[in-house]
Amino acid sequence: MARQLFESTLTDQQGHIVVGGSITVYLTGTLTAATIYSASSGGSAVTGSKVTSGSDGSYSFWIDESDYGVDQLFRVTLIWCRPAFQGDAKRRFRFCYKNYR
Repeated sequence: MARQLFESTLTDQQGHIVVGGSITVYLTGTLTAATIYSASSGGSAVTGSKVTSGSDGSYSFWIDESDYGVDQLFRVTLIWCRPAFQGDAKRRFRFCYKNYR
């Protein structure tokens, strides 16, 4: 069977590209991680069903048709963190956001 490509660009609420964001793929309606691949053929499944957005915000993964039926839906979870405010010693934490596609 063939693998199908999913690719997109991770952006924040203002449309700015997010570098190094975490993308995890689940079966819709569950907490079950989907089996995804990093290449169109061969190789092992991606550990934890997680990929990271690149320097241009892009990310991609492959779904193998033999792993799922044609009616299977997927939930893509996007997580990115904004660094702590610069120069503010009281705010040394990061703000993290979660989005679903």
